[in-house]
Amino acid sequence: YERLIKNTYKVLFTRGLVGTFLIQKLLKDKKNQLIVGVDIKPFPIEMNDAIKTRFKFVNTDLTIENNLISLFDIYDFNIVINCFGIKRSPIRAKNSPMDFLYPSFKINTEIINQCQKRDIWLVFMSSVGVYAPAEKFVEDDVWKTLPSHHDWYPSWSKRTGELLLEACKVQYGYDKWAIIRPANIFGDFD
Repeated sequence: YERLIKNTYKVLFTRGLVGTFLIQKLLKDKKNQLIVGVDIKPFPIEMNDAIKTRFKFVNTDLTIENNLISLFDIYDFNIVINCFGIKRSPIRAKNSPMDFLYPSFKINTEIINQCQKRDIWLVFMSSVGVYAPAEKFVEDDVWKTLPSHHDWYPSWSKRTGELLLEACKVQYGYDKWAIIRPANIFGDFD
C-alpha cells in the first residue's frame, strides 16, 4: 500500500451524486491511480478486493476542518475533484438555507485553500443554478445577473466557491483549477 501511494496519481473525490459516477468510471480504468472518496454518508457501491487496492473510502464530516486537512496530509493528492453538494428540495432550501450555506461555505473554502496552498489541480463542481433563468446560458454572462430566487441559497453556495477561486488567482496566481456547471443532474444515488 505504501509503495502504491508513492508511485501513483492520487485523486480525491468529494462524493455527491456526480462524484459517485466519476469514481465508478475511474475504477474501470486500469491506470495507476489511488482514488480516495469522501463523504459523511456511507459509500453506496459494493467493492471487491481488486477495487479496494485502488480505492479508499473515508466516511467523515468535512465541516470539521482537521478531518479535511488530515486527508490532504495523509494522501498528498495530485488532483481534487470537488463534487460536494447538498441535494434537497427547493422548499427546504428556502426554509432552511443554513443547511446549504454553512457546509458548502466551510467545505468548499477549505478545499480551495488546501489546493491553492499545495498547488494541487482542482475541478470545482458548481451548478447551472449560478446563472439567472434563461433559454440559453452564456458562460461569460454568469456574473452579469443574479441566480434565480427559486434556487437562491444553493446557487450562492456554489457561486461563492467560484468567487473564491477567482480571488486565489488574483492574489496568489493560483490557476490550476476548472469550474464545471452541470445542469439537470439526476439518477442513481440521488
